[in-house]
Amino acid sequence: MPLLATEVRDDVLVAGLTPRDLRELGMATTERVERQLDGRSGAVADIVLLAAVDAELRPLAERLRHAAVELHNTTRELRASTLHSLIALGQRQSLVTAGFFAVVGVLLLIAFAETYTARRANARAQAVAYAARRAEQRFRHFADSASDWLWECDADLRLTFVSDRWRAIFGFAESMARGRRWSDLAADDLESAAWRRHHADLAARRPFRNFVFAHRTAAGASRTAQLSASPVVDGAGRFLGYRGVGTDISEAALPTQ
Repeated sequence: MPLLATEVRDDVLVAGLTPRDLRELGMATTERVERQLDGRSGAVADIVLLAAVDAELRPLAERLRHAAVELHNTTRELRASTLHSLIALGQRQSLVTAGFFAVVGVLLLIAFAETYTARRANARAQAVAYAARRAEQRFRHFADSASDWLWECDADLRLTFVSDRWRAIFGFAESMARGRRWSDLAADDLESAAWRRHHADLAARRPFRNFVFAHRTAAGASRTAQLSASPVVDGAGRFLGYRGVGTDISEAALPTQ
């Protein structure tokens, strides 16, 4: 059995020595020592032999020490490189985290601003709707309390709206008035001077005041009405019709022929 046994791991590579180099170096040294031991005699021969063994093993020990130093340096460099990589990774992760929270913060701020704006717009819309309902109620109260009625016609001079007071004056439903012209409801001469002047005002899209004409109610009674109105135009100046007021003056005046 050899006096020196060399055990080298196959996955170790230090100081420029491969596992095969280490095995061959150890086997060669062992063979030379074993040849020296064969046929020895006496103490002097043993001393000489030990000196020879020491001379053979010293270079091997020096190379192993050098390999250990190289391994230590390599391990230290790997440790430093790993630490540096971890620090750099942590910094990148910190930047990514900071960026993520910055984006989340901006999104939350935008959401808060949009919510605040939507709430203000909703509150304003509710206030406008409330004011519109109050105005409509006030309008209806005045319209119901007055002897007048309100009306509106389109560009073809056909009625599109009459207020509730209409029913009490003419005796039939408001829906029966829609689509009819004032001339369709008249009971007097459409060729009279008053009607010719009125037609001229309508053709010129001029406002008119206190136009008086006769009409008959649903029950056949003769009544006298007085109309006043102003033309309605859109933003482009296009004529849309008339909007005005009517008054029953049957008790105060005779029909104008």
